[in-house]
Amino acid sequence: MTNSIHSPKRSFWIKLSHALLAIAVLHQLVASALMTIPWDKGGSPFSYGLFEYHEIVGIVSLGLILVLIFGLWNHRSERMGAPLNPWFDSNERSPLVSDFRTIISRVVTGDLPNSRDSMRIAHAVQGLGVLSILYMAVTGTLIAILGDDSPLAHDIAEFHGLGGVLVWTYFGGHAAMAIVHELKGEKLIRRMFGSN
Repeated sequence: MTNSIHSPKRSFWIKLSHALLAIAVLHQLVASALMTIPWDKGGSPFSYGLFEYHEIVGIVSLGLILVLIFGLWNHRSERMGAPLNPWFDSNERSPLVSDFRTIISRVVTGDLPNSRDSMRIAHAVQGLGVLSILYMAVTGTLIAILGDDSPLAHDIAEFHGLGGVLVWTYFGGHAAMAIVHELKGEKLIRRMFGSN
């Protein structure tokens, strides 16, 4: 498989924002399962307090995702438009579909591709993950700004909760694929967070 997409060296700020964002998203996912939103009755002081903490970490997460997007957008060899989000560019979408078909046929035969062979797909999925986390951070921040008594905040919270399913799916899949590639001996996690 020929693949013109490569994994460029990432700056310290991209690695730091990625690591902090991963911790924040993990917190948000766990907290969302244990918290009670203020307009729901029957929660404990702990579960209501966890909601307040969830709001604060959510606002911080908005800052982290914006730093990550800015870093990716400005990174000299990793443009956000094509590698991370090929969905709107037919020149990028065609090779992505071709790579996807090749990867599927290899996986079906038990030949798991290495990270370099699946880079275009990884970037496309990461772009969707970045967008889903941005969606959650923006809607969550809007809920916090509008306040607990706002009917609009309650309406936004319904859509915010639906987005959580996407983030759970992305986060779990992202972590699982990183572990699979690490177990294959590719040192992917060390490349993501370690020295270039």
